[in-house]
This record gives sequence, structure tokens and C-alpha cells, in this order.
Amino acid sequence: MRREISIAFGVPESVLGDASGRTFDNADAEFEGFWTHKMGPLLRMLDAQLDVLTIGGYDDDIFLQHDVSDVYVLGRHKRAEQDRALNQYQVGVITIDDVREKLELERLDIPATRTLHIPPGKIVADDGAPEHDGDQDAVAALPMMGTPQPVDPAESARAGAELGSAEGARIAENNVASWRVMSGADRGTGALAGRGEAKQLPAGEVGAEGEQRRAHPARR
Repeated sequence: MRREISIAFGVPESVLGDASGRTFDNADAEFEGFWTHKMGPLLRMLDAQLDVLTIGGYDDDIFLQHDVSDVYVLGRHKRAEQDRALNQYQVGVITIDDVREKLELERLDIPATRTLHIPPGKIVADDGAPEHDGDQDAVAALPMMGTPQPVDPAESARAGAELGSAEGARIAENNVASWRVMSGADRGTGALAGRGEAKQLPAGEVGAEGEQRRAHPARR
């Protein structure tokens, strides 16, 4: 009897507080159906009777209606359309101003929002039509916005590996040169070690002074 009463009034049992035997998705679908097929028509019927309360009655353009903007399930279709508009913008089908209209925002109406933004990393191919000759070159001359994606990931990886190897070799070479200067191994440059610091001497003074300091390390 409870189920039959709920069906007669269009109010699911899950809306009344008894969601036993239902999954979350089933209860959520019943709640959406309740607001869409039961409360929606009922509120519109009640709103029609409120027009007489305005200044001009039924003859003016002022009307009263219930505010259901806070009912989350009633905004699903609008949010789905907004998400679809965002996806269409990301693939370059519509402009930013078109997306803002879907989001119920004011159009900016500037060149950047009136043009299509096609994502980088896509190969441009000619359709073969004679009347479209030169389109591929014209597209290649367009300015690139953001960070372009490499057309060939393997080539990009190879170039990155070569750059990393060259940088590693340069760092290793600098480290070896620094060790030789600090240890005094490079006699040709006149580098001597003293109290943990490298001292540069003119090439003409390396011989005698250097030999004397190596013979008497305590004098350092």
C-alpha cells in the first residue's frame, strides 16, 4: 500500500527517506525524476496563479516563479552542456566567447576571444583541392601560442638525450679541471695548494718558489 500511494502521488520512497533495496544511482535517479516530472509541473502550475498578484495582473510582463536554482539535480543538463562547450573549445571548434555564453558570462568580444585556438602538436595535411593550394603554408606561418608539442616524440627524446650527454661531459670536464687546480697537479698553470685554497702564481715564478714550498711543506 505504501508503494502504491507513492506511485499515485509521484513521490518515490527514497525521497520520503526509505532507500532500502536501492543503489545510490537508483535513488539518485528517483530524486531527479521527482523534481523533473513531479515538482517541476506542480511549481509551474502554482506560478501561473501568481501572475494576478503583480501590478498589471495578467497584462504586464512581470511574473512570479519559484526559485529552484539551488536544486542540484535540475542543473545537470546545463552543466553537461557547459562541459561539452569546454571540450569543444579545447579541440578548437568554438571560441572563448562561445564558451562564456554557455557559462552565462558576458562575451569579452576581443580578438583573442573571437578566434579559434587549435591545440598544437597536430599534423597539417592538404586536402588536395586545387582551390585550397597554399593553405598548408599559411597555417605554418601562424603564430604558436603556449608550449608546442613535438611532432615526433622519438626525435625529441633523441635530441634531449644528446643534449644531456653533452652537458654531463662538460660538467665532468670542469670537475676534473677543478680537482687538478686544487691538488696542485697542474704545474704548468702555477697552481699551488695552501691552507685549502688554490693560489695562482705567474708562470715565471712557479719554478723556484714552487720547488722551495714542496721541499719545505712546514713553511706553508
